[in-house]
Amino acid sequence: MATRDRRARQLWRTAYKSDARRSVSRWPEQGMSRASGLVHSNAMLTELTDLLIAEGQAALTAGNGIVRFTGNHDADELLNDLDGHPHAFVLAALVDRQVKAERAWMMPLLIRQRHGSFEIGDLEPLSEQQWLSLLRHPTPAHRMPETMARVLHRAIHRIRAQYSGEAAQIWADMPPSARVVRRFLEFHGAGPKIATMAANILVRGFHVPLRDYRYIDISADVHVDRVMTRLGFVEPGSSPAVVIYAARELNPDFPGIFDLALWNVGRTLCRPAQPRCPECHLRDLCAYARTGKDVTRLDKEQPSTACPMQTPACSRQGP
Repeated sequence: MATRDRRARQLWRTAYKSDARRSVSRWPEQGMSRASGLVHSNAMLTELTDLLIAEGQAALTAGNGIVRFTGNHDADELLNDLDGHPHAFVLAALVDRQVKAERAWMMPLLIRQRHGSFEIGDLEPLSEQQWLSLLRHPTPAHRMPETMARVLHRAIHRIRAQYSGEAAQIWADMPPSARVVRRFLEFHGAGPKIATMAANILVRGFHVPLRDYRYIDISADVHVDRVMTRLGFVEPGSSPAVVIYAARELNPDFPGIFDLALWNVGRTLCRPAQPRCPECHLRDLCAYARTGKDVTRLDKEQPSTACPMQTPACSRQGP
C-alpha cells in the first residue's frame, strides 16, 4: 500500500509540475501545496509564516532609534525629523522609484544643499521648472528628473493646501491604516507600492500609532515576489496582486508585517542567479533551498518602486 501511494504521488507530481498554470485546488487533499511548482508541506508553510510574523512583530516592539535610510548621517537625520520636517519623509517616499533606494532617500538633503533651505515655506514658491533645475544641476539627482520635478512640485502644494503645510497631519491622531494609505495615494505619482511602503515605515520604523494595520499590504516588487515564490507561498509567475492577496491570507490583521524581512532576503541573499542559500536563516523551510530547483520568473529584473525600510528601513530598488 505504501509503495502504491508513493507511486501515485509521483504521478501526481509529474502531471501537475508540467503545467504551472493549473489551480492549487486541483491537487489531491493530502496536506500538500503545489506552490512554486514544488510539493511543500502545509506544516512547513505554517512554520515559515509564524517565523516571518515573529520577525515583523519584533520590529514593531523594538525600541525607538534612528531609522537608517541612506547610511549618510545628515540625510538620515533629516528624514527622521518627523516633528520639524515631516515633508522630508513624504517627498523621499514619493521619489523612491527607478533608482537605488539610497539615492532616492538622499533627495531631501540634496535639495536642502542645492536650494539652501528645506523649509516648506521656502520650497512652495518654486516652479516646476525650478524643481527640474534643482534635480538636474550640477548632476542629475534622479534618472527621471522631469517626472520627479512634477511629483515634488505638486506634493509641496498638496501639503500646503490639504495639510496646512504640516505633512505630519497625514498620520496624526491615530487614523485607520486605510486612511493613511489613501492619503499617500492621493499624491501625484504615488501608487500602491509607495503608499503601503510609506505606511509600513511609519508603523514599523517610526512606531507611529494607527488604529489598525489591516490595509498595510506587502509591497510586491521583484525581490518580494521572488522570495514568496521560492519559499512556496505563490506559484511561479504570479502577479503582484496574487502576492498581495497571499500575504493578506497569511496575516489578515497586518499583511505587510513581514515585507521587510522578505525584501531584505531577496535583495541580499535570494538573488535571481546564484542565491546564497547556506547563509539564509529561512533555508531549512524553503522549497527552493531544499530542492535546488529554480522556480523564479524568467523576466529581466528591473528597479522597483517602493520598499518598506531597507537598511534597515527604506525602499527597495534594483540590485
